[in-house]
Amino acid sequence: MSETTIATLIGSGVTLITTVVTWIINAMIEKDKCRMEIQQRKYEVKRERLNDIYKKLICIVNQYPNSSPNDVLQYVEYAPNYSLESFDAVLKSLDYQIEDYKEQLNYANINYERKNDIDTQISNREYAKKRYPRYEMNIIRPEIDINHFVNLIKQNLIFMQDKMFEIAL
Repeated sequence: MSETTIATLIGSGVTLITTVVTWIINAMIEKDKCRMEIQQRKYEVKRERLNDIYKKLICIVNQYPNSSPNDVLQYVEYAPNYSLESFDAVLKSLDYQIEDYKEQLNYANINYERKNDIDTQISNREYAKKRYPRYEMNIIRPEIDINHFVNLIKQNLIFMQDKMFEIAL
């Protein structure tokens, strides 16, 4: 064979190999692009859903009071301790303490200093009793919203899983 034919065949072979390699590389690039687009769509669906969820969660958290129910009782000596939403128990305990202090006022041999101390204790407990129910509503209302929020998250997770399944197809 002549040299030109061999050179032509080698050039054609190199061109063919270059074309095939280019085609394979382009196919791999397109496959990666499709995979990245699917991933981006999944992220967009999550971002859209989660933005609403996070906004609602921030609103719920902002509903909680800046102080706890125990803050109302901090100036009450030997105050009952609030825990686990026992509002009624704390109010009943305050009632018992007020009643006890009022009985102590009826003692015959009570000095002036002790009488003033008892009056102060009674007024502190009555003040705490007046302010305490506000906390109950300020804590129970966000808890109702949190229960609603949890149900909303469950629904959104199911929706997002369905959407991601659709996107994957």
